[in-house]
Amino acid sequence: MREMQTQYESGESGPVTKRRRYGVGILIALALMAGAVGLRRWHDQPLPPDGKDGDDAIAVALEARVEKLAPMERLQALLKALQDPNPNVRAAAIEPLSKIHAPSAVDSVEAAFQDSGSTVREAALEALPQMDKTRGLQLELAALVDADLWIRESVVSRLDAEAYRSPTDPRALPTLIRTLDDSSPVVQVTTMSILRHMTGNDWRCSSLAKPDVRQALVQRWKQWWAGDSRRATFPAAFNFIAPRPSVRTDPAPDFQLIDTDGKSVSLASERGKVILLNFWGTWCPPCQKEIPDLIRLDAAYRSKGLEIVGVALSEKNGVDGLRKSCAERGITYRQALAVNEMLDAYGHIEEVPISVLIDAQGRIRNRWEGERDFGTFQAAVERAMQN
Repeated sequence: MREMQTQYESGESGPVTKRRRYGVGILIALALMAGAVGLRRWHDQPLPPDGKDGDDAIAVALEARVEKLAPMERLQALLKALQDPNPNVRAAAIEPLSKIHAPSAVDSVEAAFQDSGSTVREAALEALPQMDKTRGLQLELAALVDADLWIRESVVSRLDAEAYRSPTDPRALPTLIRTLDDSSPVVQVTTMSILRHMTGNDWRCSSLAKPDVRQALVQRWKQWWAGDSRRATFPAAFNFIAPRPSVRTDPAPDFQLIDTDGKSVSLASERGKVILLNFWGTWCPPCQKEIPDLIRLDAAYRSKGLEIVGVALSEKNGVDGLRKSCAERGITYRQALAVNEMLDAYGHIEEVPISVLIDAQGRIRNRWEGERDFGTFQAAVERAMQN
């Protein structure tokens, strides 16, 4: 599930849509301040709209910077970068950190999986198995039961690809059996493929199979597992792997918008509510794909204190075009045109969709790059409403 970008014409240059990604997806270029030895405050600059500078600019700049440092200074610099307010800097710190053989590096990469930023989580998930096989496997198994469908589909696809090259660690079996109950047909079918490689049981299921056929095969695998003698021999740590949800929070930048009804909307005016900012474009296919799930989310949680605000980028027909597009798509939640100050404050947003979940205390709880589904949004909103 590699990142894909699609260029759309809009004048001399066009906006860019954000598609599925695996690993570090970096949005913006970075200019580093001159200073003394060690890592100092970072100042980032947005990529040009056509993205020709590439998405890995921060990672390249960060790695070039820390390579000039002594080993211990390099470690401390990367650990500091891993706490930076900018999620793109945090994501960029993980790969060079994974090359340092130090307990604090392993601990920090593992902890980064519970970051609020999706790119940080994906980078940590990719790096930890290379640093510590056992802890990496435990993290991969936690990812198999994660609330974020992207995370689940990413890790199960990687485990399936690895199963073709080398045997899957048998300690993964209990969690793989649980994963058969996933709501995603992709996760279910891919899990069965991994199990085939592990066990030699040639029980195949196509991704195009009807739901009843797929569920019948799921039950066959469960029956096999119920009679397998290995069930009683697994270490306790692998018998039940718990998910590891995001725990990092950061103060949300203030913003001021005027919605399509001419009303002001800001962080201050919505304080006390859970806010979901959905940066999107009417011209963006991945954005359109998640609209039905956002409409469903609005219907289920608006009365409980959720305010969804669509923030539209590069709308060439202005507010009238946005209003018309929303009416055609049946969008029920608030909409406003993006302003540069807000896009800069939220990470120099150039690619969409990006969604940011802010809790009632004004803290960023989740930042997703790329479209998400109802279940992913719902789980995060429920957690934000609870604490």
